[in-house]
Amino acid sequence: MPQHQIFSPLILPPLTVQPLQMQMDACIMLCIEVNKVPIVDFTSDIIDGCEPLEVLFTNTSPNIVASSWDLGNGSSNSNIPFLHNYDNFGSYDITLLVTDTNGCKNSITMLGYINVYPNPNANFSAEPWSGTTISPTIYFYDQSSYSASWIWQFDTLGADTIENPSFTFPTDDTGTYNVHLWVNTEYGCLDSITKVVSIKGDFIMFVPNTFTPNGSGLNDGFIPIGYRLDYSRLELWIFNRWGEEIYYTNRGIPWDGTDHSEYGKEQMDVYVWMTLYRDEYRVLHQAIGHVTVLK
Repeated sequence: MPQHQIFSPLILPPLTVQPLQMQMDACIMLCIEVNKVPIVDFTSDIIDGCEPLEVLFTNTSPNIVASSWDLGNGSSNSNIPFLHNYDNFGSYDITLLVTDTNGCKNSITMLGYINVYPNPNANFSAEPWSGTTISPTIYFYDQSSYSASWIWQFDTLGADTIENPSFTFPTDDTGTYNVHLWVNTEYGCLDSITKVVSIKGDFIMFVPNTFTPNGSGLNDGFIPIGYRLDYSRLELWIFNRWGEEIYYTNRGIPWDGTDHSEYGKEQMDVYVWMTLYRDEYRVLHQAIGHVTVLK
C-alpha cells in the first residue's frame, strides 16, 4: 500500500432536532444514530511501467452503492472494475470517492500512485558510414534519449555492449552490413533501430613520372594506372611547358609521347598532365602532375 493517503473528513446526512414544549416535570429523550464513515480502498494490477501503460483499477470498498474516480490525467470513471491507459510518462495521483448504502461518503487520494516511465528513442550515428577495405573500422555513437544500457549487433559478425563502440569489418570483400542497436532505460523500457553501413573497395592509383616512347614495347605509353578505375571514361590531358594542350583522350587511351602541336614530332621534355576519372562507385576524381619523356 503506498504511503501517501489522504482521507476526507466524515460526511453525515444533515440532522434536525425539533424541541417539544412539555410540563416542567416531564423529560425528553432523543436518540441519534450516527453511521460509520464508509471504508474506501482500491487496488490495481500494476502501479508502474513504460508508456503507454494500461492499468486495471478495482474498487474494493465494501457496501458501496456509488463511486467516482479521478485518475490524475484529466480522466474520470465510475465503473467497477475498469481499464485505463496512460499514454504519456509521468506520476499520477488517484482519487476514489465512494457513497455507501446509508448515503455517507468518503474518499481516498493516493499521491503518485501510478508512475509511467518514458520510452527511449533509439538512434545512432557512424563515422564513416562507408569504410573501405584498407580502412574498414567504423566508429558508432549512441544518440538515443533516456538510454542507460546498450546492445550493438554488427550484422552477424559481432556484438558489443558499450555506449560508443567501434567495429572492424572484413577486408576481404566489399558489401553492406546491418547494424542493430537496442537501448534500455534505467526502468527497463526498450527501443531499437537498424541502420546500414558499407565497406567499399579502396581506390588506388599510380602515375609514372617518366616513360620512354621508343617503340621497344616497354613503357611506351603514359596513362594513370589504378585499381578499380573506370578506364572507359578516363580523361587525360597533356600540356607542354607553355601550357598548350598537346594530347587529350576521354577513353583511357595512353599517350604515346606525340606532340600534336608539332605534327607528331617527339621531343624529350617535362610535361604537365591532368586527369579526371571515376571509381567503381561513379565518384569523380581529379589529379595533376608532371611526366618526363625519355628516349
